[in-house]
Amino acid sequence: MTILGTILIIALIMFLIGSVIGPVADQTVGKTAPLPSLIAIDSNTAADSGLTMGFNGAYPASLSEGGICFLVPNSYNGRPLDSYNLRQVKFNMVVTLGAPSGTFQALLFASTGTIGNNCTPTGAALTSSATQVISAINGYTPFFTFAFPYFPLAAGVVYAISLRIISCTTCNATNYWSLEYINTNLSIHDNIYYWNNPYAVGGPNSKLQYEIDGDPISLASINFPASPGLIPSLSLFPLFLGFLGLVLIARKTETETI
Repeated sequence: MTILGTILIIALIMFLIGSVIGPVADQTVGKTAPLPSLIAIDSNTAADSGLTMGFNGAYPASLSEGGICFLVPNSYNGRPLDSYNLRQVKFNMVVTLGAPSGTFQALLFASTGTIGNNCTPTGAALTSSATQVISAINGYTPFFTFAFPYFPLAAGVVYAISLRIISCTTCNATNYWSLEYINTNLSIHDNIYYWNNPYAVGGPNSKLQYEIDGDPISLASINFPASPGLIPSLSLFPLFLGFLGLVLIARKTETETI
């Protein structure tokens, strides 16, 4: 086989390979944007008041549970979402008097009433956290965590989250805590509640100093802007060889006719 024939065969093979590979599109096109594993569903860092806890002992005694209604957001950074998996919640507490000690648990409820006015829990608890023993404290509790399978909080729905004393080693009129909240910020459109057998409502514009977190479990697909992509040099190489082959054919034909 002549050198020219070999070149033409190689050019044909490279052309077929380059045609199969072709241009490579940007691999980010059409993919969903990554999300954090935990997002704050609701929170408040300010406090100017305290809700008495444990003054009369453990639940169902009065002043043994306090909580807040919260609205589950329906977007994250402008991206629509469907729901959150409830993962954890923490509260801010201080010892008001003595040396109290008791076991606490966070509970999630459906709500009734209007948030920012008279919202309180209704029905049995939808889910409950792992328990914690709390004694001396002056700040945030460790996170109360919720076990798998996580409860799905529907976007746009108002729920109630409580902190309850389920048992006491020392809880009485001389050994009790305060659950911290704010009630002087008129920009807050929320309300706390407390167990007074049955639930009673704190004033409007009141909010616990707390944080509740979860995982977003469904977001609308977000596409990145398309890029022109990359063209492998391999797909250009057969064009060069093909052109070279045509030049050599023309030169050979020209030589034979002279």
